[in-house]
Amino acid sequence: MAAVSCAGRRAPQSRGVGIGFAAAVLTTEEMQWAKWKKVPAVDGGPNPCLNCPPIVRKLDLRRHIAVGFGYAGVTCDGEEVWTERGDEYANTWTVRKAETRARKDPDHDWRIVMDGPMHGETYQRHGQNEWVLVERNQGFA
Repeated sequence: MAAVSCAGRRAPQSRGVGIGFAAAVLTTEEMQWAKWKKVPAVDGGPNPCLNCPPIVRKLDLRRHIAVGFGYAGVTCDGEEVWTERGDEYANTWTVRKAETRARKDPDHDWRIVMDGPMHGETYQRHGQNEWVLVERNQGFA
């Protein structure tokens, strides 16, 4: 039976060869599936939006994944797992919820993306309870 990935798609199955070999031979697709790189962290700083929280280097687990106007979501290996779709703030995911989901399938590139009109940030999961800032931008306006 095929395993299901973090984003809900079926994981490719390896085709092991030889009796007594512990390691299986992986296809290129399977190797890409199994590998992801930690992107180096970048520094946070002041937020150009005066009504927004500061841009931090490491996300607090209590932080809501929301921007209100723009895009906020969680991805796994580049595929959307959750996105803010006009949800009430209280109903948006927190970093803790993303962490809970990522712990179930940790060997993937998990990211939290928040793009607002004056700023945007991408955080990558680097380990248990560790979501670090890996990209900053000027937002879409």
